[in-house]
Amino acid sequence: MLLGKHEDQYAVAAPTGTALPTVLVVDDDPAIADGMHRILRGHAELLCASSGDGGRKIANSRHDIELLILDLTMPEYDAVEFLADLKEDGVFLPIVLMSGHSASLLDVVKRLAMAHGFTILDSMAKPFQTSRLINILETLPGRGN
Repeated sequence: MLLGKHEDQYAVAAPTGTALPTVLVVDDDPAIADGMHRILRGHAELLCASSGDGGRKIANSRHDIELLILDLTMPEYDAVEFLADLKEDGVFLPIVLMSGHSASLLDVVKRLAMAHGFTILDSMAKPFQTSRLINILETLPGRGN
């Protein structure tokens, strides 16, 4: 069920009465948001932003986010800029990086983010394995796993 749709963000409700983790996905590709909705249904409350600006607004306004899934390359605002702004805002979330680019680029951004105090749980090339993403959700820090 869609909670709200805005120019650059929408939220999908978790089933009533559940204590599912809240996940923020920041990716400019609408197909990724749709795919995440299908994959994470029943596993997480999903918040999506199609831009870095939208993602930053959500990350700063929602204090229940337990995981950030972040695309490396977006028009006008890449993952490195996004993480620098989150650091400036004092927002440090566990992160899964994803990209359709090379594994070496993912590794460089992962090391850079970790050097700036971010917890990187994984980095995945697109397309990624559904089971891998669900496993990350099931083992999130602080969820009693």
